[in-house]
Amino acid sequence: MSNYKIPGSLLNIIFKSVEDQLGERGLKMLLTQVKLTEYIQNPPPDDDTPTLDMGKFKDAMGAVIDLFGEKAARPLLMRWGKLTFDYALESKPTLFGLAGFATKFMNDEGKTRFILKKVLKESENLYGVPHIMSETDDAFNIEIQNCFYCGNHKSTQCI
Repeated sequence: MSNYKIPGSLLNIIFKSVEDQLGERGLKMLLTQVKLTEYIQNPPPDDDTPTLDMGKFKDAMGAVIDLFGEKAARPLLMRWGKLTFDYALESKPTLFGLAGFATKFMNDEGKTRFILKKVLKESENLYGVPHIMSETDDAFNIEIQNCFYCGNHKSTQCI
């Protein structure tokens, strides 16, 4: 996984989310805390250029959990996850080129399942770690093996 890099456009999405939730000063404080100060004055490129080493990204995610605690970090991570999903839909339209036709006659749950599976496969290719989807009666759950979002943080529940 350490050979993989997060694309600049995804970092920009995450930084924008942090700024939306914590303000400009909060973003600067967070970037300082997670040792990514080079991005305070020089944002990453807003394209698919591989930008941040996965190891540094994983360390930064661990620092977010350590800094805010699991309970407070969870909404941030959930928001980033949603934005990442949206990013995948927007930036990889060819991946979903058949989705419109293939899902035309599916119910909402079927469409969601179909698209999630496509996004998870693309994420596996991007990050080099398995993404496993399971379902309950009321939710889709995603488990990421050797999760980069958890930053080596261990928990008894999903972070």
